[in-house]
Amino acid sequence: MFNKRTLLSVLTCLGLLSLIGCSKQSAHVGETIRQVDAGDGVTVTEAESRHLLASGKIAGSNSALIQAKSIVQMIDYKTRKLTLKSAESAPIELIAGPEVKNFAQIKAGDTVNVDYLVSVSFRSAQAYS
Repeated sequence: MFNKRTLLSVLTCLGLLSLIGCSKQSAHVGETIRQVDAGDGVTVTEAESRHLLASGKIAGSNSALIQAKSIVQMIDYKTRKLTLKSAESAPIELIAGPEVKNFAQIKAGDTVNVDYLVSVSFRSAQAYS
């Protein structure tokens, strides 16, 4: 699983990309998608989109889909809380939402695939000339 440092790095990059996209120096318009193998069974797919509005401002979004394989260390069926661990990261706790259909079949020691989406949308404060 990805560790907190990796997640913080992704969030920081998304925030910086949004700020860069809003700067006077860069009026990039279009879409970019790239995929990075972060190691330890983690894949990050980044999507960046910029649109020029009629007002001359730039709007867009930055997203990262983090996909990881982890081993279930502990599970609380009542609260739907899982503790997951991968080879090189610290354990991470999460709550499985109702979209996890076969939750009752998960047990400690199982390998699970986790998808985590981080996204930021923005609109520039100034028009580009």
